[in-house]
Amino acid sequence: MKFSAKLHGLPMLVIAVCVIAAYHGTLACPFIFDDISNIVERPAIAMTKLDAASIGAVLENGQLTNRWAANLSFALNHYVGGFDSMRGWHIVNIAIHLLAGWLVYALGVLTLRQVDRNEDTADRRLGQKSIACTGLAAAVLWVLHPLQIQSVTYIVQRMTSMATMFYLAALCLYIVGRRATSRRRQGICFALMPLAWLLALGCKEIAITLPVVIVIYEWFFFQKLSRGWITRRLGFCIIPLAVMVVIGIIFLPDEPLRPLVEGYKSRDFNMAQRVMTEWRVIVFYLSLLLLPLPQRLNLDHHCEVISQSIFAPPSTVVSLLFILGLLAGACVAARRYPLPAFCVLWFFISLALESTVINLELVFEHRMYLPTVGIMIGVAWTFRRYVPTVAAVRWAVVTCIAALLCIATIERNRVWTSNERMWTDCAEKSPNKSRSQNNLGKYLASKGDLENGLIRLQQALDNKPDYPEA
Repeated sequence: MKFSAKLHGLPMLVIAVCVIAAYHGTLACPFIFDDISNIVERPAIAMTKLDAASIGAVLENGQLTNRWAANLSFALNHYVGGFDSMRGWHIVNIAIHLLAGWLVYALGVLTLRQVDRNEDTADRRLGQKSIACTGLAAAVLWVLHPLQIQSVTYIVQRMTSMATMFYLAALCLYIVGRRATSRRRQGICFALMPLAWLLALGCKEIAITLPVVIVIYEWFFFQKLSRGWITRRLGFCIIPLAVMVVIGIIFLPDEPLRPLVEGYKSRDFNMAQRVMTEWRVIVFYLSLLLLPLPQRLNLDHHCEVISQSIFAPPSTVVSLLFILGLLAGACVAARRYPLPAFCVLWFFISLALESTVINLELVFEHRMYLPTVGIMIGVAWTFRRYVPTVAAVRWAVVTCIAALLCIATIERNRVWTSNERMWTDCAEKSPNKSRSQNNLGKYLASKGDLENGLIRLQQALDNKPDYPEA
């Protein structure tokens, strides 16, 4: 799309104001939890010289070397400001969130324009101004939602926010290149797109799903769900899957299945139990999306009950049926409502890597950062298209929701202002989780409060007698 400062300048300014309003109070928040092991305690990240040897050390010795782009950004952060001041670290994270917000707006506008072009009758088209407003609504709701806090205020989860930023940039480049009328512009977009994708992969592996998303996007919005196109372009559709396999082989170790299987030996659940439990976790994520109250948000969620079978607990099968219902509804409604259907598929594809078989912790809010992009665009379009009221009323509703989300985000960010607040919050919300009790106990003991520290450490052992750190 051609950039029009008159049309897009104000929405971009509004998004920037929203991000600053929600996160201006986080500049002094300390390193917390995984920040320590992934950043502070990694000698390679403490880069003091900007030369080839130092950069090479970061790429080879950073935590999770596959995430070289994120590690390099941490090292550059240290080179500029060190570990003593947190301001620079948070400014970079907030800037990444802002850029991602602008890209959500761009993706919304590009997609809504294509949806408009595909409409059969003029009266069903939104028009350029309405498209910009709808894209703005999606971006504002996305940047302000409290679920994004872990990807912004939590320094180490720059891995997630940077991956999402480059992921969205690559997808937008594909769309712009696909619609370009000049070969030069198309060539530039298609040359930059794989570069953006590789940068996304260098931040976090969640970006591996992009080729599949591009194929589905092409089919939904450029081919109008043509069955003939799928038949004719079967090879084209298989290529992204092949690319994903190749990239996976590059990123995984020599024996890729060994860590996948053996990693579960240190968990309280096996692979099948994790998959079944994740059905319930996904429903929980959606509940947080709908009701993101600060008291429901937690850095260290505790999944009290692991799904032992599809019927134990009963919420497992209920969650599975709910998920299958959403997917079936998206497939059935795709021809009539392609955008909402695509957004549902986006959500599940984006969650697929971290919410299925890979040996990861069960629940983390930052996993919703990329999936919620599609949800917000779909919600904004549906609200604009099907809520029969005047524009002023629609904007009043969106403004009220945005204000509530901003207040909730500011309030939740207060917990991140100290390690004591954070681990007290985790210990209160996850009383039966040993790690939360242990980390609070260690912090209290380090500050000289040995009595209360020992109480928390004992509670960690009561929860799990073989918990090694306690």
